[in-house]
Amino acid sequence: MTRYKPEIVLGTILLALFLAVCYWQAPGHVLTKGEIEAYVQRIDQLAPLPAQQKADFIADLRAWGEADDGKPVYMFNLMRYYPQLQPLPGTEVKATSPAEANSIYEGMTMGIALAGGVQMPVGSNVQGVRKGATPSTNLIGHAADVDNWSRLLVVRYPCRRAFFELVGNPEYLTKMMPYKFAALHVDLVPTDGATIMPDSRLLLGFGSLVLFLAFGWLRASRRR
Repeated sequence: MTRYKPEIVLGTILLALFLAVCYWQAPGHVLTKGEIEAYVQRIDQLAPLPAQQKADFIADLRAWGEADDGKPVYMFNLMRYYPQLQPLPGTEVKATSPAEANSIYEGMTMGIALAGGVQMPVGSNVQGVRKGATPSTNLIGHAADVDNWSRLLVVRYPCRRAFFELVGNPEYLTKMMPYKFAALHVDLVPTDGATIMPDSRLLLGFGSLVLFLAFGWLRASRRR
């Protein structure tokens, strides 16, 4: 047993790490109506949004929360920068441009997002297709009413509860949300992530490593 002590210790550490990550990403329980209302009331009290925008956001949030299935969510974020920072009731955004404000927002939210098991598999700035004032487009297949987005994100939440935990966090509502909503118009599209293809390079690398280690172990066992 002593001979294999390093291997046992390493295996125990790796197993503990694996279980910790599984727990971190575990979906959790379906939201109850009482929990949803608690989150909604906090957002209603603290979110620095114009009254109608806040009312629409809360109505959508409540309906989506009540349909919770307990499964992971891939939130597609469509964002369009405002020409200049927008004033929000009772807040001050210390940034010189919408792009800078959004960058500050994403940096500030990283910590509480990770703590809740939130990941961002895709964060992308729009390239643009045709430049110039007339016309400009960042779509291939122009549709004026849905054109000229600035930034796209795909954010994975272990469950809807994780999203509510983020947007219902008092620190998020008072210190972070103003930077986002002053900087850009955002539409959130919840999706189920039915088909997620892993990076083939990672699969090949992992498979090659397993094969290499198995080959080395087999050769070592034959030498004994």
